[in-house]
Amino acid sequence: MYFVKGVSNLKNCAVRNKLVQKFSDDEMGVNSELLNNFCQAISTSNMYGIMYLLHDHGRFFNGLSKEKTVSVLHKLVHGPKGMKSRNTLKFNRGISLDIYPGQEVLEIRCYNQQADDDSDGDAKRFMGSDFGEPIMSSKDEIIYRFVFRFYEQKIFDIKMIHNAVVNPQRIVFNN
Repeated sequence: MYFVKGVSNLKNCAVRNKLVQKFSDDEMGVNSELLNNFCQAISTSNMYGIMYLLHDHGRFFNGLSKEKTVSVLHKLVHGPKGMKSRNTLKFNRGISLDIYPGQEVLEIRCYNQQADDDSDGDAKRFMGSDFGEPIMSSKDEIIYRFVFRFYEQKIFDIKMIHNAVVNPQRIVFNN
């Protein structure tokens, strides 16, 4: 995992132009806790909780302010085809390969789970797809994948992502 180093002028978004370094163990713990809190806030539709997790000077989804980002996330959750229009949310984690390579990716899979989906005893199918698996059109599934950057124990940047992997062990080994 990586972290922005040497941020000096947040208002001019100098973060985007800085080199990255590996996270320390403490930073990894804080960032993991931030992602857990983000998942909790999304699953409970707690927009105030999301607002608290976002950095005041962050720029999200290619330049949106903190307030505008919360309204976009509100629409993703409560919109007519949003997360709450499905009865099941599943959170998976992976690693980014395109935007901010090496950063943790949060995959949110939203689908309609039927009570009889476990009738054949296939617990894996009942629990939903794993990270990166194709969309399940039979369950009217939608998938969101976000990559995050952190600064001062807050989420500083969020972007939508397409190219990620679930098991980065080979990448970490070759690093």
